[in-house]
Amino acid sequence: MMILNKIEKFLFEAPFWKFISLLFIIMLFKTGIFYQPNLFDIYLEAAKNPYKNIFIDRPDHQFAYTSYFGGWLAFILGATNKTSFFLLHLFLSILSSFLFIKIVLKNFSNEVARISLILFFIFPVSSTIYYLVGYDSFTIFFMTLALYLKRYTFLTLLIGILLGLQHFELSFFGSGALLLGILISIITKERKISNILFPLSLFIGAILGRIFLYYIFEFNNMNIVNDRATWYIESLPHLLHTFFFRFYNIIWFSIGLGWFVIFKFYNTLNKKISFVLPFICMILMLIIIPDTTRTFSVMSFLLISYFIFLNENFLKVLSRVEITNIFILWAIIPYGWVWQGIPRPSHLSYSIGYILKNFVDWFDKTNIDSSFVWPFFHAF
Repeated sequence: MMILNKIEKFLFEAPFWKFISLLFIIMLFKTGIFYQPNLFDIYLEAAKNPYKNIFIDRPDHQFAYTSYFGGWLAFILGATNKTSFFLLHLFLSILSSFLFIKIVLKNFSNEVARISLILFFIFPVSSTIYYLVGYDSFTIFFMTLALYLKRYTFLTLLIGILLGLQHFELSFFGSGALLLGILISIITKERKISNILFPLSLFIGAILGRIFLYYIFEFNNMNIVNDRATWYIESLPHLLHTFFFRFYNIIWFSIGLGWFVIFKFYNTLNKKISFVLPFICMILMLIIIPDTTRTFSVMSFLLISYFIFLNENFLKVLSRVEITNIFILWAIIPYGWVWQGIPRPSHLSYSIGYILKNFVDWFDKTNIDSSFVWPFFHAF
């Protein structure tokens, strides 16, 4: 019990910089830092000329253009080699994390803020943008920026447009889930009707962004014939079979230990339908989500942030002992990140190995499959 008391004291009484440093150290130990599959061979190639469809003869690669804004910005900034392209996305990941920390510190007292941040780090949304540095780095940044500026409807509308340009599907369903939750809370008289402006502006903005993207393609004669919707339709039989055979992994690792927090939320507050109903709707979408943890984390971020991470009424219900216990579980249990229903390991060893291979001849040996410094080398 003495060690538990010391951990609790550190979490709630240590200088804030030590507290947040510990959270980052544990997170990065559990996840490592690596780039998203196809970041260089598809997305980077598309970013080198965002006004021309260089994949005209490879329609299966054209979905890269539907995450348009990140590639366009890289083109404008001249970040079109592997190093600069990766660092641009990593910078957005880091910026997202610190912006969320700023939101929490701005809105809550010291103890409540620490509870909020521990919960944030426990949910995989905080780490997926490091586990796979890529276009989600932009998406999460814009969502976090929207939360920071949620009182300014015109600005959140503009952010919604950027979200539609960057990843329409996740932005549409993510803001749509929050919009549904706020609508229900207005009907049940939990919130004022003015609260609907924030999710509505994001939702409309995402649609406008997708329309704007269509005209960008039309204006530049890019002739995009294969996007994410096309891929999902073609892959539906595979996705359904994957869920049938691996449903337990898919459901659990969608948010991992975050399930304990969800259950606590459900058992604590009386009026919870405004969160539970849209959350269940998103859970049902796991049936057709291939990269479960990444997609679900990003898609549910706005809803979970609004109702859990930034819900002071709920945060104040959680005791120091409860938070300490779930923190310890998070610290000692290996990171669970699922792709097509199969848990993947931490990328920490790959992060180190990717750097070391430039100095020592230990890796990428043709006679040792497991020596390849690429975490997705082995088939799913």
